[in-house]
Amino acid sequence: MDPPIATIGIKTWNVSFALQPKIDTDLDQLIMQGVFEPVIHTSWATPVVPVLKPNGSVRICGDYKFTVNKALKQDLHPVPAINQLLSALAGGKGFAKLDLAQAYQQLIVYDKTAEAQTIITHRGAFRVKRLQFGISVAPEFFQHFMEKMLARIPGVVPYLDDVVITGLSQEKLTERLREV
Repeated sequence: MDPPIATIGIKTWNVSFALQPKIDTDLDQLIMQGVFEPVIHTSWATPVVPVLKPNGSVRICGDYKFTVNKALKQDLHPVPAINQLLSALAGGKGFAKLDLAQAYQQLIVYDKTAEAQTIITHRGAFRVKRLQFGISVAPEFFQHFMEKMLARIPGVVPYLDDVVITGLSQEKLTERLREV
């Protein structure tokens, strides 16, 4: 039997040989974390774009503008403006900020959504199990998710992959930080 033909697929893009070991390191880590799983056949294939981080490592992002992003409806949930965030934190005496590592990739996706986010690299195709960087609705979706999760805690404001926490005293700040 012939293998299935990709419904929407773009071949992997060439990346510099200098970046391939960094991409391999990130791929291996994401496979070990259960974010990616290798696949042989897929109905979707999106090439990756390695984004260099300040520490010299890379973040693997799918270039979904030619594949799944064309089919997505934009989420209407707004990402708050900075003045809204500052207003919500007014009156605080102490502050803390949590930076969520691999923020979007902490959210599990449904099987059909996972297949549509399949990436293609120099090592082959990888089906995702978590929300990916490069999905056009990811920032709004993640913002909405975090707001719902943290809504009951006063003095806590999520902003994409950061959570800012304030309190009227050091004790209140510590209490809220533990609750988050």
